Amino acid sequence: MKLSEWREKMEEEDKKKNLRNFIDSFFPKGIFHYRATHILTHPKLLLGHVWDEIVFAWQRVFRGWDGRATWSIDYYIARQIVATVKELRRLDFGIPSQMFEGLPHDENWNHSKEDWEIARQRWHTILDEIVVGFEDFINDDKEPFDWDRTRFEKAFDLFREHFESLWW
Repeated sequence: MKLSEWREKMEEEDKKKNLRNFIDSFFPKGIFHYRATHILTHPKLLLGHVWDEIVFAWQRVFRGWDGRATWSIDYYIARQIVATVKELRRLDFGIPSQMFEGLPHDENWNHSKEDWEIARQRWHTILDEIVVGFEDFINDDKEPFDWDRTRFEKAFDLFREHFESLWW
């Protein structure tokens, strides 16, 4: 039996199981990465996942991270970088001094409002590039082997270069 024939047969079988498809339609993303009907017929899976979530929550309270972080440290850290850099940009409290390089100033090193806006735009551009590059890294699993590493590498270089400026 060819793969295409097998798929057609499975699709026909799925159409016959209307109740299962009806229940699953309420949870299009599933529950804990399982079809909803599978969780309903295997409640032990649901209890196991709920227990894991409780354990992970306690680990985060007492350690600041949970066991899932060690499963893929690179992905975990990239997600944290994206979330915190987005928040840093949203807060918009400070601008690193290197963003003012090349801009005119008076004898007391004061800058005009226009210069502040230029520096702010430079900083926001850098933060945006970091976010986009690390989001590319995070979303790599959705389209395997089909992503351009150059944005991530540029973002990583910017992250490294401005590491000590990532505060407010």
